[in-house]
Amino acid sequence: MERSDDTHGAGCAQGSSWSWVFVAFGLMAVVLLWQEHRAHMLGVIPYLILLACPLMHLLHRGHHHGHRREEDHHA
Repeated sequence: MERSDDTHGAGCAQGSSWSWVFVAFGLMAVVLLWQEHRAHMLGVIPYLILLACPLMHLLHRGHHHGHRREEDHHA
C-alpha cells in the first residue's frame, strides 16, 4: 500500500490561502474601523495616558530598591 503525499501538499496550500483570506479581511476591517472612528480613538488617548499613571504605580509597587543610599541604610 503506497501512500501519496500529493493530498497533503494540496491541503497545506489550501490552508495557506485561507489564512491569507482571513488576514486580508482583518486588514480591511481595521482600515474601515480606523477611517470611521478615528476621532473617537484619538480623543481617548489623553485619558489613557492619565489612567496609565495610577496603573503603573499600582503594578510597580515594591520595586523601589535603589532609591536609598547605602549610608542611610546603615544609620
